[in-house]
Amino acid sequence: MGDVVDKVTWWGDGSTSGPAVIQPMDTPILAWRGNQNSRNITVANATGPPGQLAGTVLRKTVLADSSPYAPALAGGLLADVHGQLAWVDISAGQRLHVATLEIETRTFTFTGRLAGRTLVSDGVLSGRSAPTLAGSSRAFPQVGVVDQQGNQVVANESGPLVFSALATLSWTGATRGPVRRFSLSDVPGGRFLWAWTASDGFLRFAFTTSPTPSGETPAVVRSAQQSIAQPSVTSYRGGVHVGWTGVDGTGLLNVAALDLGRLGSGADPITSVNILNERGIGAPTLVGMAPTANVRTHRLAVFWAGTDGQGTLNGGIVYRE
Repeated sequence: MGDVVDKVTWWGDGSTSGPAVIQPMDTPILAWRGNQNSRNITVANATGPPGQLAGTVLRKTVLADSSPYAPALAGGLLADVHGQLAWVDISAGQRLHVATLEIETRTFTFTGRLAGRTLVSDGVLSGRSAPTLAGSSRAFPQVGVVDQQGNQVVANESGPLVFSALATLSWTGATRGPVRRFSLSDVPGGRFLWAWTASDGFLRFAFTTSPTPSGETPAVVRSAQQSIAQPSVTSYRGGVHVGWTGVDGTGLLNVAALDLGRLGSGADPITSVNILNERGIGAPTLVGMAPTANVRTHRLAVFWAGTDGQGTLNGGIVYRE
């Protein structure tokens, strides 16, 4: 089994599922549901020794908003949106919200305030899963969720907190949680990678040419790997990695590089799995970290909620090169 390094366990901070994480300028911001047995959404800065996770503490803001599911985080246009948060509320309608995080631009930390918020689809959308936010430095995020009919629906953000009409991804089938979208370039089959866990527990992958492919019917590839929840996808050293929680009964975390060439030819893109010596509940989150002034190496980090009965939050480095 593989070990993580530079590990931190944030004792006293727990969740019913893994945290969402973004890392603006090497400064981790986490969001999770269920701190201290509540359903409130908590957003926190990991502060401490520059360039490392071990020794950090969480400077938390507990929002008044609550959710039955894990929230999502994403970055956005560098000139405008530095971070966004999405969650499904606990109302009878389980409405999908998106809010802009107010980021202090000198330290790239969350100030504790939401700079704006909106209800996606005017509050008529009812979600029954954790949401996803697919963001990049060149485009506003796309939000996605499983609706009450079991459909995967997505909406693109055309301006700050302004969303397009919902599009349905009819080709995904029934899933365990939401579908993850990841933007690519110069890969076989298309510019966008989609990853999810089907209702049978096996990971699925597909390429599309559009970020909102409601009119496409892409080839869906079934992996031999299984997960209890949706996977996490990130870039690392120019490649794409996926992380998930295994179905071994103990929640072992798994990480693998994706062979996009194999995926483009219809073959399982996972050929080798690094089974970590860590166990989690729900879905873990992978984050690729580029070299900085404090750390000169590329790093692949994983964040998860542990199996200690409290869902204690953890983070660590899987690879460092």
